[in-house]
Amino acid sequence: MKKTNSIETLNVIHETKTIGSNTRSTRIFEFNSKKFKLVYHLEHGREGADLYIMNSDGEFKFVMDKYDFGHEFVSYVSNTIDKEKNINNLIKLVDSVVAKIW
Repeated sequence: MKKTNSIETLNVIHETKTIGSNTRSTRIFEFNSKKFKLVYHLEHGREGADLYIMNSDGEFKFVMDKYDFGHEFVSYVSNTIDKEKNINNLIKLVDSVVAKIW
């Protein structure tokens, strides 16, 4: 049986974004009655993206990271436009992965 879930049913609950020399983004969203938190950071030559799922106690537990998503990062010295594109590409990728799994 094919899953009928799609990213169109994804609901963003909260989102923050800071783009500069220390770039960070947090996005909390709901999909298929589950809440997720995506945390992205790009600073001092290090980058990361982690996905968490909320458990029944309201705590976010780690699920996947940048390697699981297959996301390729821009260089930490890139301009703010590239960093913004990088965050948007990551969000699309994560939304797609979540829709496939959950």
